[in-house]
Amino acid sequence: MGLLQEQPKRMARERRLLVEHCRTTSGFHIQNWGETTDGELCLRFSFDLAVGEFEGVLIYPDLFPDVPAYIRPQKHGESWSGHQYKGSGVLCLQYGPDNWHQGITGVDLIRSAYLLLWGEQLAVVEPRLGAVPSRHASTVGQDLRGSPSRFLVTPGLRQRLSAAKKDAPTEMKAALSFLTNSAVATPTGIGAPIEPIPDIPKEFSEARFALSGWAVPVESTSAFEAVKDIESMQATLGSQWPWGVGLDGGLHCLLLHDEQGQIRFFFFSGGSKPLFWEYRTLDVAGDGRRRYPEELHRLSGAAVAIVGLGSLGSKIAVSLARSGVRCFLLIDDDVFLPDNLVRNELNWLDVGFAKIDAVERELKRIAPAIEVKTSSVRIGGQENPQLSASLSKLISQSSLIIDATSDPKAFVALSALAARSKLAMLWGEIFAGGGGALMARSRPGLDAVPLSLRSHIHGVMETMAPVPEGPANNYALEQDGQVYIASDADVTALAASMTQFALDTICTEVDSAYPVAAYLIGFRKFWVFRCPFDTIPVDCSGALQKAPDAEELSDEEFAGLAELEKDIEATVNVADNDSS
Repeated sequence: MGLLQEQPKRMARERRLLVEHCRTTSGFHIQNWGETTDGELCLRFSFDLAVGEFEGVLIYPDLFPDVPAYIRPQKHGESWSGHQYKGSGVLCLQYGPDNWHQGITGVDLIRSAYLLLWGEQLAVVEPRLGAVPSRHASTVGQDLRGSPSRFLVTPGLRQRLSAAKKDAPTEMKAALSFLTNSAVATPTGIGAPIEPIPDIPKEFSEARFALSGWAVPVESTSAFEAVKDIESMQATLGSQWPWGVGLDGGLHCLLLHDEQGQIRFFFFSGGSKPLFWEYRTLDVAGDGRRRYPEELHRLSGAAVAIVGLGSLGSKIAVSLARSGVRCFLLIDDDVFLPDNLVRNELNWLDVGFAKIDAVERELKRIAPAIEVKTSSVRIGGQENPQLSASLSKLISQSSLIIDATSDPKAFVALSALAARSKLAMLWGEIFAGGGGALMARSRPGLDAVPLSLRSHIHGVMETMAPVPEGPANNYALEQDGQVYIASDADVTALAASMTQFALDTICTEVDSAYPVAAYLIGFRKFWVFRCPFDTIPVDCSGALQKAPDAEELSDEEFAGLAELEKDIEATVNVADNDSS
């Protein structure tokens, strides 16, 4: 009874108010004070109602009045109202965690419970009075707490079901996934032959717990409310039962659907030890909530080339996919190793695989219809010239190039390609030690070419205070005997900023949210950064260059060019004649 010691004045007031309410209110009776099995202070009471006596308990949690008191039936499992929380039986009253304040008393809860229970009973006698309004708005997660077995209904599944036979079963496949005490069944294919569900990633069809079964059209799924085992299911389906006479001990699934769009899903196994479960449907097919800002709708037509899929590039790729980009070219020659886990977007399931393949898999788990091209060529490295030429052609077809390598050789190669193909290019790097970062972009016709921009940015940085001295190694900086290492949070902060920068570059033709082409971003007090989140815009207007005028050809060069065109045309004609 800690409340009596910690809140003596409040609890004395609570008792006085309840006693007074009992004395002045007909039909309310105090039975006794005591403790719950959890040791919490409580008052047992009763109401006189039209259908009998409601015996309830008003519970004062140990942290009352900072947390709300609540009321439930004294007997667990009793159902008195349509406004009770499943499992606990606690009444959903006028006051709860979402609107609680210390001025609310136990008497306020008693009155609220009385009005609720009487109101519901009057609504039964006089339907014209209408149902008692509810303020109870639960989330999907709250609704599913008592349903550990769930079946996912997606727009793609409904699309396939609408095209399925209306008078006979259709083969289907599903996959089971498990996490803690929950199981989720996901449809992966349906039809004859079976066609993949369009909005489900391919990996689900390759899951370890794969199920085969049937989708069966029925007149009404509500006719199967009482079905609790295989025998009753077979009897209720009659001639629609798709498994013939016997059912083996393997795992099977059955989906029932009707013309009203209702779906029920069952998972069972025959044999000597039969199993039978009905899964709660989790319908996301009608989720019309807008998830993307209006200005991001242009992303679906954009193609983004990301060079370098280390800590920075992997995070940018995933964030862009979540934002709506649906076409990627991923370039990296490295393999994902355990040492990369500290900052990369990937995890242990990806160790040992090429980074491009692992990131591709991650992107397709986000959006199954995403298009990903990959290349393991090292930009600016010693590679087959033919491969480099082919890759350059692929990159030139992109809408945006993102250099996440922090490699000067790669930058020079990509800069030349961006300038030649008139492509936007974005790049960034974390300063050694994680104290801050740089990000910049070049847009054709609006900014200088990338190489000129980078030279200008470095020139501006040279006019600032000297960068702290000390040996730098990748993301680490040693200074005054202490090693500073960039954390995953540092890289994530830059990745988030660069993703926003990229979205602005793709979606905004005028009125950009970014007035300059480059930014220095501080993650802590370091170098020229006065405090965390200190951002220094770098004016790059001085780097703006006019494109060089096309050089005029001399008479000799013009004649030579004409002869070259004739030679090529003649060779093509010969080849065409040979092929015919």
